[in-house]
Amino acid sequence: MCSADWQVVSLSVLLAALAGSAGCRVPSGPKPDCSKLTFREVSAGKDSFSLTLVAAARLLGRDADYETVFALSTNAFAPDLRPDEECRSSWMMRGRGQCLDLVAARLGLAVRPLGGFAARGSGHRVPVAEGLKRAAAAVRPALDRGEVVITDSGWLKGMFCSWGVILEATDDGTMRGATPEVPSGNSLDHACSFWALSPAKPTLGEHEADLEVLRRARARIGGDKEPFLPDSLACGLPAVGAPAVPGAVVWGLKAMDGWIAQMERPHFQEDDPGSSAGNARLCALFALEGAKAAASYLRKRSPAFPPPARPNLESAARHYERIAALLEPFALWEKGKGYRAGEGSSEALTGNPAKQKEHADKVLRRVKAELADAARALGDGLNAADVAPGQVRDDTLAALAAKEWTEEGVPYLGAGVPLAHVLALRKLGTPASFSDFAAASGWAFSFGYAYDGLRTASMAVCGDPKGDGPYEVFRWLTERLGYAYEGVPVRDEERFWAFVKGHVDAGRPILSEHLDGGLICGYREKAGTRQVWFDGPVGRGWLALKNIQPTWAYVLTRKGPALDRKQLCRDALRRAVQKASPHEWQGIPQGLAALEAYRADVADPKKAFDGGERGCWFCWGAFERLSARKCCAEWLKSAADVLGGDARVPLLAASGHYRKAFELYDRYRAAAGAGERSDLSLQARARTPERIAALLPLIDQAIAEERAGIEEMRKALAAAP
Repeated sequence: MCSADWQVVSLSVLLAALAGSAGCRVPSGPKPDCSKLTFREVSAGKDSFSLTLVAAARLLGRDADYETVFALSTNAFAPDLRPDEECRSSWMMRGRGQCLDLVAARLGLAVRPLGGFAARGSGHRVPVAEGLKRAAAAVRPALDRGEVVITDSGWLKGMFCSWGVILEATDDGTMRGATPEVPSGNSLDHACSFWALSPAKPTLGEHEADLEVLRRARARIGGDKEPFLPDSLACGLPAVGAPAVPGAVVWGLKAMDGWIAQMERPHFQEDDPGSSAGNARLCALFALEGAKAAASYLRKRSPAFPPPARPNLESAARHYERIAALLEPFALWEKGKGYRAGEGSSEALTGNPAKQKEHADKVLRRVKAELADAARALGDGLNAADVAPGQVRDDTLAALAAKEWTEEGVPYLGAGVPLAHVLALRKLGTPASFSDFAAASGWAFSFGYAYDGLRTASMAVCGDPKGDGPYEVFRWLTERLGYAYEGVPVRDEERFWAFVKGHVDAGRPILSEHLDGGLICGYREKAGTRQVWFDGPVGRGWLALKNIQPTWAYVLTRKGPALDRKQLCRDALRRAVQKASPHEWQGIPQGLAALEAYRADVADPKKAFDGGERGCWFCWGAFERLSARKCCAEWLKSAADVLGGDARVPLLAASGHYRKAFELYDRYRAAAGAGERSDLSLQARARTPERIAALLPLIDQAIAEERAGIEEMRKALAAAP
C-alpha cells in the first residue's frame, strides 16, 4: 500500500551545504588536464550553463551528461529573461546558474564562489580593467590549486553572455578560456562572476535530486520563490562594488509576460529591426530545447516515483510536448518559414504589429498557459510523492484515479462525483465507463438555468432521493446496478476518521463531495495532524480533516443483483428523454426549457454575465456542462447495440444529433473567446455585439440538434417498450 520512504530535500539544506563548501579548506591534489576540455552536443539553442558544467565535471573525474545536468539546472523547465538586456538574442541567457548547488550536490562537486566583479546596475560600474585585475587575482590561486573555474559571462568571442571555463589568469587581468561556442582561443572582455569547482562526495541521491528538481522547476515557473525571485543571483553570489538590481532577471510565467510584451511591440529588436526575426527565433529555440528536454526527463524519471505521482508527471510531460509543438515551427531558419514567413513582403510576420500580436495570442500566450498547467501537474506530482512513515494509501487506486483526472479525455473538469463513482464501481467489479455512467444516470442529458435563480451547483454523491436534481442524479443508476450507500458526516471527526481507516484498510474506495467530488483512498497522521488522501480532478493530495468541505463521505455496498441489462437500458433511455425535455425542478427551467432561457439571455446585451455566480456560470455551467453531450452521443451508440431491433436506427440517429450538438457547443465555447489570452475577462469579451451575433447561430443549431435527438429517443422507446 505504501511506497518507499522518500525524503524531501529542502533548499535551505542545499544552500547550507554550498555555503559550507565555500568556506572549507580546498584539498590539494593532481591538477586536471585542461587539454582534455571538450564541449559535447553543442548546437544552436543548447544551454551553455549545462554544457559548461558537463565539461568541467569531466575534467574533475565526474561522469556527467548534458540531459541530466540540463534537468538538474531546471533551465529546461521554464525560460528566464533579463528585461534590461538590450539584445533580444541573449536576454534569455542571463539567469541560468540558479541551481548550480543542486547540480554540484548530485554530481559530487564542491562549489566555492570567487565573487562578482561587475556591477549589474548603471551608475556603479567597476572600470573594466580594474574588474579584470581583481577577478584574475581571485581566479589565479584557484587554478594553481587545481580547481576548475567557471564564469557566467564577459567573453570576447561568440555570445558574450555564454558560460565557460577559465583556463588561464595573469596579474594584468588577462583571462583566457573556452566556451561551448568558441572552445579554444577565447578570452574575457570584462569580468562578471566566477566559481571554483573541485571534487567532493555527492550529497544527493538520484531520488532526492528528482524531488528537488520538481520542486525547483515549479518554483522557477512561478518565479516567486527562492532561488527564482526577481532579485536573486546565482547561489547568492553578490556583485563586488555594487548591489544587484532588483528585477534584473525574471523566470517562468513572468519571463513569458516579458516575451509576449516584446513580441507585441512594432519590432522585436527595436534598435535593429533587421535582426528581429533571428533574435525571435533564438528565443523560440531556447524554449523549444527546454520543453523537449523537460518532457523527456519527466517520462524517463516517472517510473521511479510512487505510482500515484506518475500520471501527474506524465501530464506535465504532455504540457511540455504541446509547448514544443507550438514553438517548433518558429525555431526554423528557412526563408518563408517561422519568423521569416512572408519575408520581404507586406505579409511578413516580423515587423508587422498585427501579425506579431496574433502570434503572441495564438502561440506565446498558449505556451504560457501550458507552462502554468505544467506547474500545477508538477505540484500534484510532488503531493503524491509525499510519503510519511506509517501512512496507508491504496496506491493502485490513487494512481488509477490520477490517470483518469489527467488523461484529459473527460469533457467536464468538475465531474469528480461521476468519475469517482466509475472508479468505485470498477474496484467493486462492475465495469463502467465515464460516458456510460454520466449518460445512463441522466446527468449528461440534464441542464438547468434561470438568470435570477442561479447558484453555484455542487455535485452530490447521494443527494435527496426525492430531489433527483441535475447534480444529484447518480444514485438512480447505482441502485439499479445493485448498490446502496453507507455514509458519515465529515464534520463528525471521530466517526469520519474511523470510517476512513476501516474502509481504506478493507480496500474500499470512499466517495467524497469535496471540490466537486473525488475519492478518498488513504490516511495518515503527520506531525500530530490527521490527514486523508483525496484524489479529484480539481485537487489532490494529503488534506487535514478540518480542510475537507463539510459534506458527507460514502462507500458503495452491494445490496442485490443488478437490473437486467436491456431493462436498465430502456429505463435509462426513458429517463434521458425526461431529463432533456422541457420541465422545471424547484422552480428552475430544465432541459430544452433551460437551453431556450439561456439562449434568450445570451441574446440580450442588457443581461450581464460578468462577476459573481453569473460570470462563473456563464463559462462553467455552459461551456463545460454542455460538453457532457459527448457522453450522450457515445452512450446512445452503445444503447443501440444493447436494444437492437427496431430501436437501433433511431438510437444511432439520436447519437448523431448529440454528437453534432457537442461539436456545436465546442465551437460556441471557442467563438466566445474561451481559448484566447487577453487582459479582458471572458465575459467582457463574450458580451460584445459582434460576439453575440456569432454565438447565437451556434446555440440555435445545437438546440435544434438536441430537440431532434429527443424525438429519435422517443421513437426508440416506442420501438422497444
